[in-house]
Amino acid sequence: MHTPREKARAVATYLRASNLTGIQLGRDYHCLEHNFLGFAINDPNHNSLPLISAAIYCYIAQKISLDARPCGFPFHVHVIVTPPSGQDIDGNAIPPGTQIEPIFMDPFRSAEETPVENLQNQLNILGASAAEQSTFLGASGVADIVLRCGKNIMNSVQRLSQTSSAHLAPVDAVSARYAALWSSLLFSTSLRPAELRHYLTWFLELFATEFPSDVHLIEQYLVPLFQGSLQQEDIHESLHVVRAVDEIPKQVKRRTPEHKAVRYRIGQVFRHRRYIYLAVITGWDTECDASEQWMRTMGIDRLEAGRHQGFYHALAEDKSVRYVAEENVEIITPDLFELPRTLVEIAGKHFKRWDRSSHTFVSNIRDEYPDD
Repeated sequence: MHTPREKARAVATYLRASNLTGIQLGRDYHCLEHNFLGFAINDPNHNSLPLISAAIYCYIAQKISLDARPCGFPFHVHVIVTPPSGQDIDGNAIPPGTQIEPIFMDPFRSAEETPVENLQNQLNILGASAAEQSTFLGASGVADIVLRCGKNIMNSVQRLSQTSSAHLAPVDAVSARYAALWSSLLFSTSLRPAELRHYLTWFLELFATEFPSDVHLIEQYLVPLFQGSLQQEDIHESLHVVRAVDEIPKQVKRRTPEHKAVRYRIGQVFRHRRYIYLAVITGWDTECDASEQWMRTMGIDRLEAGRHQGFYHALAEDKSVRYVAEENVEIITPDLFELPRTLVEIAGKHFKRWDRSSHTFVSNIRDEYPDD
């Protein structure tokens, strides 16, 4: 029979040997994907922040009846392992009422336990009071872990926004930030008032610009949480604006005889003949509908068919929005798995699903393009 201490070390040893915790040397600690359990498990390199490494450890430990939980130590999540009632960490029987001493593990860094004295010394340097030390060296609740994970994600998104490679990240930064704000607001009772104001402002901005279809979710889950608060009016105002915009009649473009020159349809995937990138069509005009200045800047009249040809609104694989002349559109018919991941991720704003038979996305904007 193995003791709790032996089990704790064995789990850490297994995870470290299997490369299931920690971050590879040379990688940026704050990479956005390091915040997500799914990436840590499924990616061949299994990189993860300490919080995610701790979560993996706790899951495995609990499978072998080991009481392991995340410990909310500042700046670096550890795991607190507590022996069963009536035993110490080495499996020895102890008298009833004896204080049980846990051990601390840091699966992110090591397979060995972390002496509690080391943690206490660090807290003393930080000036933590006795009450704060008791909290920091105790098991964290779900709300604390969710909020901490949300802050980590927003920190990573902020750092990512300062680089030129944000569009190459395997996690969509906008969606990640939105999810982090959602989770933080749902556990808002644990937030300080100043944090709450900032989070709600950022959230409502993202909601209005990127996720306006979430009106019903906000009404169902957020409005009740803020009932009677100072922020309630801000939420209602944001909902009102989004609904008002949604009620503005859309310009309807049908496939009438005067539109017969437009060859391609909503949802078709194409490769740009000149710049090679892949994109999906989200709208069309019978001729270039941009400003004269834009057409001069882009050299539209130097195209073979000039401005008097079909022009297509498109989502590109780098998540940008493009306006492309028909002569530059080369329709392709890929399978879904052949498309860039980024293109598939953002397609949900305009499309219901992928149609395998036609190799196109199925339009979700029939109110504007009823015949596509």
